[in-house]
Amino acid sequence: MLRIHDRTSTTDLVCREAHPPPPPRFSSTGNQRTAPACLLTAALLLALNPGTARATPTQAECPTGTTHTDNKRIECTQASTSTTDIDLDVDGVDISTEDDDEDAIKATHAGGTTATPADITIDVTGTSTKNTLSTTGTRSRGIYGEHTGTGNVDIDVEDITITTSGAGAKGIYGKHGGDGNVDIGATGVSITTTGTSVVEGVLAEHTGTGDITIDIEGKTTGSTTTPSTISTATGSSRGIYARQNPASGKTGGDIAITMGDTRIETSESAGHGIFALQEPGSNGAITATLN
Repeated sequence: MLRIHDRTSTTDLVCREAHPPPPPRFSSTGNQRTAPACLLTAALLLALNPGTARATPTQAECPTGTTHTDNKRIECTQASTSTTDIDLDVDGVDISTEDDDEDAIKATHAGGTTATPADITIDVTGTSTKNTLSTTGTRSRGIYGEHTGTGNVDIDVEDITITTSGAGAKGIYGKHGGDGNVDIGATGVSITTTGTSVVEGVLAEHTGTGDITIDIEGKTTGSTTTPSTISTATGSSRGIYARQNPASGKTGGDIAITMGDTRIETSESAGHGIFALQEPGSNGAITATLN
């Protein structure tokens, strides 16, 4: 069963992070040193409202097994000279980030060759006690995989709750600028994006040569099916967005979107539940299967 619902709303919750005050400048009177009153006032406000202080960047690691260190985000990268795959297979995650451009899980690859492609695989499965990804910074994604070389981007997510509240943030984002496919699959997920500017629950974008595939499904346990949900809250948000926009010399590819037992909710009249776009230069097909 598929339900796509657009609900209009005039209320947005916008959380703005205050910048920290500049370093204090002191004036001397004899042996006494006093800070200007305005800085003392700022310090008092920060003491009363500690949540307005800018967050310390979250430490990152690239795990080699199925577990990762608590309180660390996941980030793996390979250079343009590498033909080594990035293979993330993690069971149980609770990752929260607060800084700008700070993804909870991130993998980027610039290498691979025609003879030896190098893939990005991100496989994340939640457990009963560890199953959340949360970001609050501008452009901070829940899961982000980007390839600019040769190889596929494959993101698979199961039993995970993703929330983002920063401007331009995405829940799951797969991107390719080289040669290879982008494949995003999600089962039993809840994705909520509430930031300003353009936000997407699931975004797949290709500026090179290769296909885009997105498959979002509910979770069935025994005779009970729990729908996946995608909720976005901003004027031009999209629940699912797939875009082929090949650069010069590239040919793009097909877009295929499949959904089953999934509910998408978008706020404001300019929002879209599902948006698929073939830009000039890509002659691929667009297909959508809604179960």
